[in-house]
Amino acid sequence: VHVRSIFFAPTIGDLAVSLHEYFPEVIAARFGDERQSSLKQKLAAELAPETEEQPVTTATIAEFRALVPPLAPRAAPAPKNRRAVFLLSPPRSGSTLLRVMLAGHPGLFAPPELELLAFDTLGERRQSFSADYATVLEGTIRALMEIRDLDADAATALMEQYERQDLSTRDFYRLMQDAIGGRLLVDKTPTYAIYPDALRRAEEEFDEPRYIHLVRHPYATIYSFVEARLHEYFFRHPHPYSIRTLAELIWTVSHANIGAFLREIPADRQPHARRAGAADRL
Repeated sequence: VHVRSIFFAPTIGDLAVSLHEYFPEVIAARFGDERQSSLKQKLAAELAPETEEQPVTTATIAEFRALVPPLAPRAAPAPKNRRAVFLLSPPRSGSTLLRVMLAGHPGLFAPPELELLAFDTLGERRQSFSADYATVLEGTIRALMEIRDLDADAATALMEQYERQDLSTRDFYRLMQDAIGGRLLVDKTPTYAIYPDALRRAEEEFDEPRYIHLVRHPYATIYSFVEARLHEYFFRHPHPYSIRTLAELIWTVSHANIGAFLREIPADRQPHARRAGAADRL
């Protein structure tokens, strides 16, 4: 069970629903079919769309894009950081699994989501995520734990020091790259695909970066988005959409943004990957 489950399911009843959602066989074996059926009904109510389902049309996509604020331009040009790899995809596309696989390579450093490109400074990044989204900030702490050989408390204190200094995200990338030596940094952050400006910043801030475009079938991605309750924290801007409509819009717009961006990138810097498996045959 992920620690995050405790924060998103803070009552015994909510946690019971979450356990049924992810471990239905265990619930059935331990509590019987009647209890499983009761939890299943509650789960269906929890996951029911709060608003009427909307077809995703050209107009809907344009409306969704208008909800995503543009990023402010950088204050001034600066020397580029050395090459990095960016794993581009919507959420629930298998990017975490691919990141873990890449992290096993001795020449790569692939921490959890860094959430850096959309911000100018670490202070701005910290301010953008309220207490409800605090877990989103853990990627950089995990990175510091590994590259500095720190425990969680020491890494958190160091990150807070950088935030108080309002260190630029560009400099924080450089700090990580200096610390990992000859290894290649891999940044896997699905939110980048929502912001075309964030994708362009990768080109502006790194020397000939590589991009891995990861594609998973929309049915499986949308189902997984709903199942994992990503509507609670992934898209932080107010919107009128049901959970499933939101998931489809994020899949559609993310891949459209990635495709438009990669059309400007030389082919030798952009391998593609498609996730395949039983879940994608739904």
